[in-house]
Amino acid sequence: MMARMRRNFGTGHWDRKLIQRMTELSVADNWEDAKHEWKATGECWWAGNSEYMPPFVRNSQQGYGKCLCGHKVVYHFEIVNTENDVVECVGSDHIESFLIIRYLEEDMNIKDATDEQIQEWIDERMKTMKSEAWWAKNGDYFTTVLEEVREADLYFNYKRQWTYDSSMGITWMAPTKPLKRSSGEPTSLHYKMASITWRWDDSRNSRNQKSTRGYPNERLMSDLAIFYGKYIASLRDELNELKEKNQERAEEVKKAREREAIRRADFMKRRDARMAREKLERKQRLKAENEAICVYLKEEPNDNLIKQSQFYDLPIFDSRYAKNQWELTFLRDMKIRLSNRESLTNAQVNTLYRIVNNTEPVTDKQLAYLKTLGYEGNEPTTKAEASRLITEYKEE
Repeated sequence: MMARMRRNFGTGHWDRKLIQRMTELSVADNWEDAKHEWKATGECWWAGNSEYMPPFVRNSQQGYGKCLCGHKVVYHFEIVNTENDVVECVGSDHIESFLIIRYLEEDMNIKDATDEQIQEWIDERMKTMKSEAWWAKNGDYFTTVLEEVREADLYFNYKRQWTYDSSMGITWMAPTKPLKRSSGEPTSLHYKMASITWRWDDSRNSRNQKSTRGYPNERLMSDLAIFYGKYIASLRDELNELKEKNQERAEEVKKAREREAIRRADFMKRRDARMAREKLERKQRLKAENEAICVYLKEEPNDNLIKQSQFYDLPIFDSRYAKNQWELTFLRDMKIRLSNRESLTNAQVNTLYRIVNNTEPVTDKQLAYLKTLGYEGNEPTTKAEASRLITEYKEE
């Protein structure tokens, strides 16, 4: 549990020293009035960042590394007297609640700040100070090395399994999941390092150090140095060799696919030509058969056909009655059966009635359309005959 923040200074030696010096620097000559003149500014600085020492530390009464009370400090917080603009520096032990509360109320518009909010304010500024100091000292080195080994980390510090890569068309031992925990000692040859990028800035990791700390911890920096050494010694060449092999395999697959595409295109071309030729042959054969049927149907009826037609109460029919290929073939078959004095089934008789009773005369539109299609034969007399001829010529 967090210790309760003090709302005022105590009676210890350093507290008394600070009260004395803050009163001396105030407009009021007594502490009860003088303490209301002071507030925190929100600025703070870490002693580890001496190369970037701000003026409020450099020009403070006690100087670098000390609180106004004279006690040594690591974290420096700026305070200001709002009556006379005197700026001073105190440590984290003396950035008391009343100094922060006034800053939060006047500068951050936070009324009635709780102890938790005050402690959060202090912790956040300490975190920011450490982060800024660390980046000023190590940022260039860290960023350069990390980006150089990032690709290698995403391979060697990941779990791997055989995976088909559709973009390359190959199966290879691809990285799948980051190693999230290290195993073994860093000095051991069998040391299994957790992924550096996973720990540092992977968005899938809600606890990545870039978001939670702002700068890497010592373990991450140590692992980065170890991994960079391995990368320079062997992993870089191993990764490049792997990439070259994958690229060569991908090129081979690409060429094989191109050859297969050419072979298949040639096959499809030959197949389409064959199918077109067979289709034309079928049409020509069908046309010849139809012409033969029409000739047969126009032949003079024999006695058997006449008697059978009279028996079934049918007219002497020919090709004019047929409006499609099926009906034309059916009429031929029925003429053959009747000419041979064969009996017809009820279904055959009913179908014949339906066909021969469809004797509507040909229309002008049908005749005009047949001329458009290139028909030059005898002019059809029935709508059914014209319909059949139109179908045949459209197929051609």
